[in-house]
Amino acid sequence: MITGIILASGFSTRMNKDKLMMKLGNEFIIEFVLKNAVNSKLDDLILIYRNNDITKLSLNPEIRLVYNGEAYHGQSESIKVGILNAQENSDYLFLLGDQPFVFSSIIDRIIDEYNIDKGKIIVPYYMGQRGNPVIIPNEYRNELLSLSGDEGARKIIHKYKDIIKRVKFDNSIYNLDIDNINDYERAKEFLYNFNNEESR
Repeated sequence: MITGIILASGFSTRMNKDKLMMKLGNEFIIEFVLKNAVNSKLDDLILIYRNNDITKLSLNPEIRLVYNGEAYHGQSESIKVGILNAQENSDYLFLLGDQPFVFSSIIDRIIDEYNIDKGKIIVPYYMGQRGNPVIIPNEYRNELLSLSGDEGARKIIHKYKDIIKRVKFDNSIYNLDIDNINDYERAKEFLYNFNNEESR
């Protein structure tokens, strides 16, 4: 079983407003992420949130919402909250709430690669750059629960380099995190071009 844990309780300090609730086309950024996750092969899905506006969206009933009241401790707190609300025997796939172009096909390929090599830590690389989402097996549960601050799962990935399986993708835009206004403009441009391609 693989649980998708969407980390969506940050403070958007570089954007100066909640970036997840900014519109990209006709939808909020977080809605792209949720749709991609729901349409993937994930067995379970947990959204870790801080802003109550997210709960007002028309969310798929498959998504379990968990409030993170300790978000100020950094991304590690979202990870821990997600793990504690997942089934104990589950493996974990971590999605970022500000990455709208991690399409369901990308998530599915990462899951497929994990099913081929269970026990490996699965890490995608986009044009040679390490990115998200990653899958971390259940056997590292206690180590994930011991994380602190804003380090996220990087500590685990660095520690266990010998068991990482790299999955390569040929477009770096899939790994775009919308952290600032330049990222946002780049995302809008990509979506515009993408939609024009789809309509041809």
